[in-house]
Amino acid sequence: MNKGDEIQQYINQARSQHGVIQNLREFIFGFRVRSGKNGMLISMPTYTEAGIQEAGNDILDRLRDGGLYHNLVDIYREKFPQKLWERYVEELSIGEYAGQIFDYGTLDAIGQISSREDLGRGPRSVINLFKLAIAHFRDYGEAFTPEDVVDAFLQGHVTFEETESKMRIAVNNALSASVVDTENKRKAIKLLAAFPNTGCSIDLQRRYKIEKAVEQLGDKVHGILISYQIDGYTLLELLPRESKEKGFIDRLITKFWRTYNEDTFRAKAAQNAFIKYIIPEKLFVSKRGATLTSWSEENEIQLHPSGCY
Repeated sequence: MNKGDEIQQYINQARSQHGVIQNLREFIFGFRVRSGKNGMLISMPTYTEAGIQEAGNDILDRLRDGGLYHNLVDIYREKFPQKLWERYVEELSIGEYAGQIFDYGTLDAIGQISSREDLGRGPRSVINLFKLAIAHFRDYGEAFTPEDVVDAFLQGHVTFEETESKMRIAVNNALSASVVDTENKRKAIKLLAAFPNTGCSIDLQRRYKIEKAVEQLGDKVHGILISYQIDGYTLLELLPRESKEKGFIDRLITKFWRTYNEDTFRAKAAQNAFIKYIIPEKLFVSKRGATLTSWSEENEIQLHPSGCY
């Protein structure tokens, strides 16, 4: 075979794919029956794995039998930066500085961005941002924040990115919007961008003092510039392509928010509508006869002091 780290070239440049797959099959199967203390490590990019799977799936099945067949994509998820940093702290005895280099939420932000192929480059982006964070602490004695992560993209300090960085384009587009007219709103835009998968949580908004700015942006550009995800808002332009289909619904909600005013009359009407139409028609089966497993409106729903009905 060719060099151990060039298996993809050996497979892709061969004149006969059938012959290459057969040679690989004989090598793998033959290696498995050998006795003695020996081992073998094979690594390959995803497209090479896909090629082998198409022509020789039994080879991959034989490798999986050993229980050591791992796809590194499954490792480089959102929690990878946190786990890697914890290992660095342990192995390098960082000690007292361990909790001072990254501010609250920063490792999560790095994980959300680096785990997205359209935004980061997996472990390369993680290591790049780790270096920037350590240099930042060395030069300024300050922790690296989620806003610093986004600034690193805006300033072109993150390598291994495309010529046209999706992060840079999305943030600059948002910052240039007329509604982003204060420094606190600019800060809010960057922090929302730092969490493209789950959104920036209320806890983070309060910690970085942007809660009011986010609320103001939500009133004006919800579904247009920003979108609400699991934990909070992020930039609409940073959503994965399939998630952008929510844009139409977001715009409808925005129009509703702009015209709706809370008052006792509307609250009571909403309660009655939910009880009359949603619960019996969408959630539970209306009561028929003497059955106990159904919905009945015999007793009026009362508001509990906790705020629940």
